[in-house]
Amino acid sequence: LAAERKTYLVISAIISDGVNGMLADTKDEGIAKLKELISSPELRTRLGSAGRRTVEDKYSAESQAPRVLEIFQAVLKG
Repeated sequence: LAAERKTYLVISAIISDGVNGMLADTKDEGIAKLKELISSPELRTRLGSAGRRTVEDKYSAESQAPRVLEIFQAVLKG
């Protein structure tokens, strides 16, 4: 159960419900949201595009390179 909570916290730090994905607290809520996605091509497209932008902006090599460089420089300085 603790691992599930940690996973949910990580996922909710990346996904904003209704903005770049969907989050559900219960099985029934998850089923309802899946039905909504199935019935709405526009919603799938919007969430998919926003999700891709999130990954590109926050987790791509280009966006992570400055942070990695900072870490390497800090290590070299001792």
